[in-house]
Amino acid sequence: MRDGAATPLGEPANGERTVVEVYGKTWTIDIPEAITPTADVTRPPPHGPASLRFRVSADEEYLEVTVYTGEVAHPLKPRAHQHVLLLLARERLRDAAAGVPTAEQGWLYTADLAQMTGSNANQLYVSLHRARKELDDLALLGVTSVLERRATTRQVRIAIGELDVQAL
Repeated sequence: MRDGAATPLGEPANGERTVVEVYGKTWTIDIPEAITPTADVTRPPPHGPASLRFRVSADEEYLEVTVYTGEVAHPLKPRAHQHVLLLLARERLRDAAAGVPTAEQGWLYTADLAQMTGSNANQLYVSLHRARKELDDLALLGVTSVLERRATTRQVRIAIGELDVQAL
């Protein structure tokens, strides 16, 4: 906006120029063109929600994790923190098989999870952070969060409901 006379100072690059008078002062307002969104955020992701497939060796020393968005596979490089995801996935699958309601499936106390991984709380939190960051870095549609937390009870679970664990 410019205070002063309503004389044109040149045409705006886009949009239009409007002159208004407020309390005896004249203002020239440059109104930009409407911005066209590049993506329709109201539509669901094109590939649907993500799913995770774990392939684990018999001795559990080797683990392959693949993220699927629809039919598109995104294999992850093997990392130590993925073992925490495997444990959380198994717990959620175990609860689903037992008929536990979806909202209650897979929750584990962080103290129990740390004991299962043979780590302390700080090491566990680092693993959880790395797992979350690894999937966030993929920037996949349908992967909004890989982990959910209940802060008041110190429980955590894998947020992705479509899980598959197979032997190598």
